[in-house]
Amino acid sequence: MTHICFLPHLSNRHASSAHILASAGDYKDCVMHILSLSIDVMYSPGTVVAFLGCLLLHGVNSVEGNRYCLTYYMRDNIHNFVGVVRCDWMRMENVEQLLLPTMNEDL
Repeated sequence: MTHICFLPHLSNRHASSAHILASAGDYKDCVMHILSLSIDVMYSPGTVVAFLGCLLLHGVNSVEGNRYCLTYYMRDNIHNFVGVVRCDWMRMENVEQLLLPTMNEDL
């Protein structure tokens, strides 16, 4: 089975906390491209990555075999409901401020 290539994209804008992705399956030679930072990460079965998917343009290459991805993220309204404020490094405005120079280069 051949998987389609996941084109670079930004994830759900409403999920402003880190995305945690866990990969599983029977495949080889998969690479996650995080274009906003110009980095590639080997995305082998069992790999777990965390990043702000709504701010970082990302995607993976096409692979032969079966690839599964379990994605976890939390919306701000969950933090608000339980009365827990996110850490400063997870706040959108802080990350956007740091990434703004690189985001403007991509335009």
